[in-house]
Amino acid sequence: MSRIPVTLIALTVFAATSASADDTQAWTTEHRWGGIGGVFLLPEPGELWIEVEKSDLNRSDQPTFMNCILFGPDRQVLDEQTIPDDGQGKDSGAGPVQRVRLSTTVRDIGHYGLMVTVSNDRYGENVAWGFRTNCPRYVVETSRGHRDAKHEEPLVLLNP
Repeated sequence: MSRIPVTLIALTVFAATSASADDTQAWTTEHRWGGIGGVFLLPEPGELWIEVEKSDLNRSDQPTFMNCILFGPDRQVLDEQTIPDDGQGKDSGAGPVQRVRLSTTVRDIGHYGLMVTVSNDRYGENVAWGFRTNCPRYVVETSRGHRDAKHEEPLVLLNP
């Protein structure tokens, strides 16, 4: 996948996953990502929150713990949460959706970020994940582990 389609996908997702400042509304993400990556955000001063959800696909017998790190413009960690493995066995199908919420108070405008990694799943092939945030300006980013092959790091829409 070339860089242009990835950018277009990220911009399309921008409109699909934004949530209002009222975080009591129902979960609005209707897509899931395959692969590992993150989100870059450009929030205004005030509260910033981002919720991440994960479903184990259980294609492997290795446990998949998802680590979610929210960082600020100075790259200091502002919040960190872990979504545990669902405990189901290999080939048992997609597991239940689990969620965490990361938040901070934005004092200075700048680029904030969310980094998502998964234990025992370098390429993000054994999990599906999604997110929502109160930040209306963001872009989804991919940072899959490098393979000894042509350098490809696509964002994978699991249910476009």
